Amino acid sequence: MMEEDSVPRVLVVEASTADLYIIDYYLYPHFEVYAAETGEEALMLLKKMVFDCVMVDADLSDCKSGDLIESIQTHFGPVPVVLLTGISRTIGHFVTPINGVSTCVNKDMITNDQLLKTLWEVLEHSPVLCSMIDPKN
Repeated sequence: MMEEDSVPRVLVVEASTADLYIIDYYLYPHFEVYAAETGEEALMLLKKMVFDCVMVDADLSDCKSGDLIESIQTHFGPVPVVLLTGISRTIGHFVTPINGVSTCVNKDMITNDQLLKTLWEVLEHSPVLCSMIDPKN
């Protein structure tokens, strides 16, 4: 859980280096951003650190985003999750909600202000921020 004087810690799970760079650029210095390029890498980081929010790309190369989100919710508590989608996934298609997702963001059309507003709203409306399970289990 974040302390009052600290900035929220966000884990961004995104295989695209360019998208990671843009998201990090938009969020700094308002958020402490950590990056994972795969679901496996994300789970390793979640075992080591507490995050206030996790942003997950809808199209990960090593696993299904829904499976990763379910694993995050099961093992690390009710951490807010923002699903990152692309324009090709959202135009003309109804995006089925995934259990555990706070909101979706179209990363191809997002602006700095929109992304910041979305994350602040997700954190504000989240009753419980991420808490880690006992690493011995």
